[in-house]
Amino acid sequence: MTKTAVDLAEATRLLRSVAAEFVGAYGARLATDAELVAVAIEAGAALRGAEAVLIEVAGEVEGRSESAVRDERFAVRHGCHNTNEFLQRATGVAPATAGRWLRASRGLHGRTCMTTGATLEPSLPGLRQALAASAIGVDGLLAAADPLLDAEPRAIPANFATADAAVGAVALESNPAFGEAIRGDAPEPDAGDEASDDTFPDDDTNDGSGNGNGNGPSNVLMVPISVAELKIHATAWACALDQDGAEPLEDRALRKRGVSLGTPQDGLVRLNGWLLPEVASVMQRIFDAIDTPRRVRFVESDPDAAPVDKDTRTPQQRRHDAFATALNVAAASETLPTVGGAAPTLVVHVSEHDLVTGRGWAGVDGTMVSVAVARHAGCSGSVQRVTTNSSGRITSIGTEERLFNRHQRRAIALRDGGCVIPGCTVGAAWCEVHHVTEHARGGATHTDNGVLLCWNHHRFLDKNGWSVRMNTGVPEVRAPRWIDREQVWRRPHPPPSFRTEVRRT
Repeated sequence: MTKTAVDLAEATRLLRSVAAEFVGAYGARLATDAELVAVAIEAGAALRGAEAVLIEVAGEVEGRSESAVRDERFAVRHGCHNTNEFLQRATGVAPATAGRWLRASRGLHGRTCMTTGATLEPSLPGLRQALAASAIGVDGLLAAADPLLDAEPRAIPANFATADAAVGAVALESNPAFGEAIRGDAPEPDAGDEASDDTFPDDDTNDGSGNGNGNGPSNVLMVPISVAELKIHATAWACALDQDGAEPLEDRALRKRGVSLGTPQDGLVRLNGWLLPEVASVMQRIFDAIDTPRRVRFVESDPDAAPVDKDTRTPQQRRHDAFATALNVAAASETLPTVGGAAPTLVVHVSEHDLVTGRGWAGVDGTMVSVAVARHAGCSGSVQRVTTNSSGRITSIGTEERLFNRHQRRAIALRDGGCVIPGCTVGAAWCEVHHVTEHARGGATHTDNGVLLCWNHHRFLDKNGWSVRMNTGVPEVRAPRWIDREQVWRRPHPPPSFRTEVRRT
């Protein structure tokens, strides 16, 4: 093993011992405020040091994996598809974390020139120095490097080098442990002094201002510069490097546009990205069109009752549901390109027993979800039953069964006009047709068994307290008890256009 590997192994052994003692014995509960501050700062420094090593490893492995011959690449030679997978397997982190290390290594490694074979100087030697000193970790490095590297193609090389050096110096000098060493003015400690006495003053003598008793300076440990502050410095330099913006704003926007989906975590998938202004405007209009609930008041049961705002969703949750509505409408349309000769299809796998009992789990494109999600998917789309035995062999394949055809949907839309839940203003075109008696329980695919519900009320009908039933082919709804204590079944008001036609008749 190399000296670096041996030193890291010793540091890891010591850190494991400290963690076992501190965490295993609930050391945080017994620590004073000053001790907690010290532990947090020192652990942060250790974390930044580990991140610095891993960022360096990530950049080097990526460099050794750039060979045009696949079998010569580092990751392939070690049984991995790419550098990201290697980092995952070597460290046990998620793909997103490994990707951040890789992105952070950008600009810190001198690549090999394709024509001469010489090793080029890194783009950000100043930030590299701050990383090597553990003054910044992956978050700080990305916050500083991203604005600078974006401006690099349009910056004068000498000015870019100055900006990198300045931002790196800010990161170093913000931490007294590094700043004093750089300036050469670090005080000489007295041989008889206890470091802990000067570094961690008692709580009753520390006024929080950096002075032990308010009468003089003290070597209180300080946290390094925050990520937000470092980004402000880097962004200011980037603006100075590219004041006029050699590229038109539209070109930059086109280059940065994009949407990405994260990995499922705790039943959710993170959505990240940048939208062009015109795309965001269309999405906002969709939100405005769908997300306009009305307040509910049942005059028949309690004329003096105040209107009730039944929608307890947050604005973010309402926008999510409006977005889901728009996606489902687009997926159900006949204008999208086909996938494998068919419309975009969501594949849901659930056992018949779990579907009938409502217990257990279902798989949606490899992600485990509740049976309620499987029911919702089956109620609003097409169903094709595939039977497998205990060993996984496919024993039978049924034909695809469309739950409600276009003619039935038009008739139901004419009758209901939109979501039948009072106060909901989602129109018929944005609604899904719900089986009042579930299809899995023998409910007929008939207009007498179908009602329009928006995505939100359809998805959470079993949880939001609303109930729907059919009475001689006409839907009736019952509000939750906290809205209507009388629990009266009521027919939804028909749409204005429908009432007009009735009057003319």
